[in-house]
Amino acid sequence: MSKRKVDREALSGVVQLLQRDPGSYKAYGMYWWPLKRWLRRETDAETLPSVHLPHPHDEPETVARLEQLYPDEWSLFLAALHHAEQKTLWGERYQGHSYWPSGEGYVLYDPDMGPANAVGA
Repeated sequence: MSKRKVDREALSGVVQLLQRDPGSYKAYGMYWWPLKRWLRRETDAETLPSVHLPHPHDEPETVARLEQLYPDEWSLFLAALHHAEQKTLWGERYQGHSYWPSGEGYVLYDPDMGPANAVGA
């Protein structure tokens, strides 16, 4: 098991994507919530000015469920990247619907993302 923490360097690609295309947050599905926490922890308004993440909206139950599925931050981060890649390949980057690894449906909506929610709606 990896004990690597998700840090600024690891998040750099996610930051670049969100700066160019804030609506792509939807590609992460339920994984958006831990990603948002890490982004809040590792970045600031100077690093990520076009995405306003100082807002507190969160889904602690979703994060807790993901943390049960993945043994550490790094595993969860890799799962988030894989999920986003899959949704992009399926042409569903901007769709709020996703599926848990179990196949159960999930719908992502983060009111903190403002205008980005209109993309693909």
